[in-house]
Amino acid sequence: MDLRQLRYYLEIVDQGSITRAAHKLGVAQPALSLHLKNMEEDLGTALLLRTSKGVQPTAAGTILARRARSIVD
Repeated sequence: MDLRQLRYYLEIVDQGSITRAAHKLGVAQPALSLHLKNMEEDLGTALLLRTSKGVQPTAAGTILARRARSIVD
Protein backbone atom coordinates (compact mmCIF):
# COMPACT_ATOMS: atom_id res chain seq x y z
CA MET A 1 0.00 0.00 0.00
CA ASP A 2 1.41 3.41 -0.89
CA LEU A 3 0.73 6.98 0.27
CA ARG A 4 -1.55 7.71 -2.70
CA GLN A 5 -3.80 4.79 -1.77
CA LEU A 6 -3.93 5.93 1.84
CA ARG A 7 -4.75 9.51 0.83
CA TYR A 8 -7.53 8.31 -1.47
CA TYR A 9 -8.97 6.13 1.29
CA LEU A 10 -8.85 8.95 3.82
CA GLU A 11 -10.61 11.31 1.41
CA ILE A 12 -13.39 8.76 0.90
CA VAL A 13 -13.81 8.41 4.67
CA ASP A 14 -13.66 12.19 5.24
CA GLN A 15 -16.21 12.93 2.51
CA GLY A 16 -18.48 10.01 3.44
CA SER A 17 -19.00 9.45 -0.25
CA ILE A 18 -16.95 7.91 -3.04
CA THR A 19 -18.48 10.33 -5.54
CA ARG A 20 -17.63 13.43 -3.48
CA ALA A 21 -14.13 12.12 -2.81
CA ALA A 22 -13.59 11.45 -6.51
CA HIS A 23 -14.69 14.99 -7.34
CA LYS A 24 -12.39 16.52 -4.72
CA LEU A 25 -9.45 14.36 -5.78
CA GLY A 26 -10.04 14.93 -9.49
CA VAL A 27 -10.32 11.19 -10.10
CA ALA A 28 -13.07 9.35 -11.97
CA GLN A 29 -15.58 7.78 -9.57
CA PRO A 30 -15.40 4.31 -11.17
CA ALA A 31 -11.61 4.36 -10.84
CA LEU A 32 -11.85 5.30 -7.16
CA SER A 33 -14.44 2.57 -6.55
CA LEU A 34 -12.13 0.04 -8.20
CA HIS A 35 -9.23 1.30 -6.09
CA LEU A 36 -11.29 0.74 -2.94
CA LYS A 37 -12.40 -2.72 -4.09
CA ASN A 38 -8.77 -3.69 -4.71
CA MET A 39 -7.74 -2.44 -1.26
CA GLU A 40 -10.48 -4.51 0.35
CA GLU A 41 -9.45 -7.59 -1.62
CA ASP A 42 -5.77 -7.11 -0.74
CA LEU A 43 -6.59 -6.72 2.95
CA GLY A 44 -9.20 -9.48 2.94
CA THR A 45 -11.86 -7.41 4.69
CA ALA A 46 -14.54 -4.81 4.00
CA LEU A 47 -13.35 -1.30 4.81
CA LEU A 48 -16.57 0.60 4.17
CA LEU A 49 -20.29 0.02 4.55
CA ARG A 50 -22.01 1.31 1.45
CA THR A 51 -25.49 2.78 1.85
CA SER A 52 -27.78 4.92 -0.26
CA LYS A 53 -26.60 7.93 1.78
CA GLY A 54 -22.88 7.29 1.32
CA VAL A 55 -20.24 5.23 3.06
CA GLN A 56 -19.16 4.62 6.64
CA PRO A 57 -16.01 2.82 7.76
CA THR A 58 -16.31 -0.65 9.24
CA ALA A 59 -14.35 -1.48 12.40
CA ALA A 60 -11.39 -2.49 10.19
CA GLY A 61 -11.87 0.65 8.10
CA THR A 62 -11.74 2.82 11.21
CA ILE A 63 -8.48 1.21 12.30
CA LEU A 64 -7.02 1.70 8.82
CA ALA A 65 -8.13 5.36 8.75
CA ARG A 66 -6.53 6.02 12.15
CA ARG A 67 -3.24 4.42 11.11
CA ALA A 68 -3.31 6.03 7.67
CA ARG A 69 -3.72 9.49 9.22
CA SER A 70 -0.66 9.01 11.38
CA ILE A 71 1.33 7.86 8.35
CA VAL A 72 0.11 10.61 6.01
CA ASP A 73 0.55 13.32 8.64
